[in-house]
Formats: sequence, structure tokens, C-alpha cells
Amino acid sequence: MCRTNKKPTRKELQERCRAAMAVHRRLHRTPKPAEPAAIDSTLLSRIERLRRLHRIADQRGWSSARRTIQQRLAQAYRALAFQAESFAIDLDTTSTCGPISSVHDIIADLNALAVEYDLLRIERKLQTVSIVTDAIELEDTYLGAFEIRIELKHLTESCPYRIIARDPNPAQMCDGNTHPHVMDERLCEGEGQAAIKMALAQGRLYDFFAIVCQILQTYNADSAYVSLDAWDGVECSECGDVVSGDSRCQCDRCECELCNDCASSCSQCSETLCDDCSKSCSSCDETLCAYCLGECSACGDSYCEHCLNQENLCDDCVEKQETEPVETPSEASTAKVTV
Repeated sequence: MCRTNKKPTRKELQERCRAAMAVHRRLHRTPKPAEPAAIDSTLLSRIERLRRLHRIADQRGWSSARRTIQQRLAQAYRALAFQAESFAIDLDTTSTCGPISSVHDIIADLNALAVEYDLLRIERKLQTVSIVTDAIELEDTYLGAFEIRIELKHLTESCPYRIIARDPNPAQMCDGNTHPHVMDERLCEGEGQAAIKMALAQGRLYDFFAIVCQILQTYNADSAYVSLDAWDGVECSECGDVVSGDSRCQCDRCECELCNDCASSCSQCSETLCDDCSKSCSSCDETLCAYCLGECSACGDSYCEHCLNQENLCDDCVEKQETEPVETPSEASTAKVTV
């Protein structure tokens, strides 16, 4: 933690006093009846996508990819459960929050935070109070420092704070995951949910920031949006497996990410291809890109250059032409007379 013995200026003391009064005033307002919160649509979309990838992996017999997707689907379901539990706690907090801190106590909290952190920031116009953590590194993965920002105008709402990466190193598969427990600047609070809600409801700012900092400095793979072992990996667009390093490649045509098992190669130009960008020769079944395939001028099917003759005919059409009787001029005129 950053600690400072710097004596606060008169302006800083005034800012803290104003912020404390704003917090106290906001918490003493008669709360509106709580409305059931909506589950994060991004999380629901992620679950649906993983379910679709799981079906594909199951149908194609990709056992390794299926296991990986199952693990990530389990993580997403746990995140959904944490979010639902958080909303349930919100509905209960109003009647059980206990005494609200006095203005004097809130000022004391702000003074303590200023000592604990070099960057305590109070934005009067924006109505925000924030601190910046030290740079965080979890299991050799550098995540950088985070700003924890409370928006006072939303203090009595479901999630009145944001977790903002100051030096972001997001997961490769999702820019919104700047921390295993942060998605789109929202924290998966885990077992700290009740304590965070209570601290905010009572105006105990020091306790709130301390709890959130502790969660950010702790890694729990079971409640992670993206696990650290997959942090630098990307999803294979075909099987959904998480790949990184030498086991990862990219389609040269559409630039989608692929694992080595799902990638194919054009037999003529050697470009790396995904399933959507690859075609097969109708005769020899070689894999090619669309640019390396030719078209039979008779039947219109696609063939590699080795399966078409100089007249751009496939073997079947050549054979058909050779076996069909050739009509002579005299036969043609006789046929016309007959008609």
C-alpha cells in the first residue's frame, strides 16, 4: 500500500468535508422502493455463446475442447450466481443496514484513506471519490494499478462504483476483462458482497475501499470471469478452446483465431484457412482457398488445377463428351427434314 505523511492542504480538507456531507446527505434520503435489477446482458450473451460452442464440440467429438468450454461455462454460471446474490442483498440492505456514519466519521475515513493511498481523489463536479491501488500482479500476470471510483449520485443504487484499469493488460479474448474478477469495470464481489453492500449503506468508506482492494489482490479461479491460465489465450473460432503461443494461428483470409487442430492449409498457396474459408476439390478432395479453385466450364463444380484440363473441364465432363455420339452435318440436316 502507498502511505504518505504529507499534511493535507486547507483545500483538500474542505473537499473532504464537502464529500463527507454529500455522502451523509445521500444516505439519509428516503430510499425509493427497490426495483428488481436486470442481469448483465453481456454475461448472458457469453453463456449462450459457450453453450453453442459446447454443442458443436459435442457433435464433432472434440473432447478436449468440450472440457475447456465446460470449465469456462461453469465460471460464467458462478459469475451469474454471484450477480444474482448481489441483487438479492441489495433488496435486503435497506431494512438491515444499521446506523449511518456521522459526517465526522466519514471525514475521518477520508483522512485515513489519504494517508493509506497517494492518490485519493475527490471530484466535486463529477461527485466521485476514488483511490488508486498499487500495481497488481497475480500468479506472474501483471494487471497494473486500478482506480476504485464511487459515484456519489448513485450511492444508494445497486452498483455505485467502478473498477477502472489505469495501465490495462486485459485478457486477450475480451478487452472488458482487465482483471479475473472484473468485467466491463464491474467487480465480481464473491464472498465480499454482503460486506461491501453494508459498508456502502452505512457510509463506511474506508472499509469499502479496503474490502475491494483485498478482492483485487486475491485470485479465485472458481469465480473468475477469465482464468489466469487463459489470460493470454484466445478462443478458437471453430472449437471454442482457449489457445496461446505456438498452438495458436490465424486464418489468412478472415483473420479469425484458430487452434492448430482446427486450422487447415491450402494445398497450392499454403495459406492458413478456417473451415468457412476453405473449399475442397470435387475430384481429389484436396483443401484449397477460394482463389486457388477453378470451375469446370461444363458442370460448374469447383476443382484444383490438377483436376481440370486445358479447356477447364473436369474428368467426368471430358469422359461424358468422349462417350456421347458426335452429330455429323448430314445427320443434323436429316433431323431437320424429319421434323
